Amino acid sequence: MIVSFNAYRGGNGKTTIAINVAYKLAMDNKVLLVDFDSRAPALQDYIWTLLRRDQKPRSILDYLFLEGVKPEECIGTIEANGVSFDTMFVAERHGITPRTLLMLQRGQWEIVSGEYIKLLNLFEHFSNRGYDYILIDASPGFDEYNLMLIASLSELILLTTRAHKADLEETILYNLLAYRRLCDEKKKTVPLTRQYVRMIINEELEKNFTNTLIEEILKSVRMPQATADIVKESILARIRFYEELRFDKSPSIFSIFNRDHPFVGDIEYIAKKISEMSRSKYNA
Repeated sequence: MIVSFNAYRGGNGKTTIAINVAYKLAMDNKVLLVDFDSRAPALQDYIWTLLRRDQKPRSILDYLFLEGVKPEECIGTIEANGVSFDTMFVAERHGITPRTLLMLQRGQWEIVSGEYIKLLNLFEHFSNRGYDYILIDASPGFDEYNLMLIASLSELILLTTRAHKADLEETILYNLLAYRRLCDEKKKTVPLTRQYVRMIINEELEKNFTNTLIEEILKSVRMPQATADIVKESILARIRFYEELRFDKSPSIFSIFNRDHPFVGDIEYIAKKISEMSRSKYNA
């Protein structure tokens, strides 16, 4: 199953959640975690030191824009506390250069471009290599290219949003509804189904307050009741506000050293829901 972690804006916990979910799923599954945040690729800052010492994987950009780079050359293996999973990084560790960022995001890169097709083929290649889960840490934001790319690749999209009115409103009105529209338009060619676009509410102080915010947002835009019900039902998980986690800058996987922390329980719940949805997909 290919799962993308997306957000309307950065700083909503998307990468932290993706890393820790990958770690939990990897305890019983073969997992590939992909950094494809072309705006601010932070995944390497968390897990680069956990790469096997004999590895220095090529980047996805190398594969897309250089001749002769094989998909397997882009794979690195993370090993931590007896658990391992594979990873791919969008760029080299020193980050994305302005030139490659422009190439990645340029408006002329249409759906039929060679790079786009090559990228889809890369993920299809690894989907056929025995991975139970491919997790994508995607670029935040709202633009047609980014949305279409993630919708094309994914079977499950998890939208991370903080429990703040602005973040919730933008996530609901732009990303969530846009993905659902794309799924309707592309349902014959994209493996995604609308029920697999879900939200993760992060940094929640109090559940009823968050529910009130959502009601206010839906009322302010005069959303039809049927659509409003779908928005409410799209919440996959809620993560409480943990001050120590918000300000933790340690480049590691939080779940390794904090097994009894409530956040780890939240991560285990998300991993469980992903597993359930995966089984439901294959048993349908």
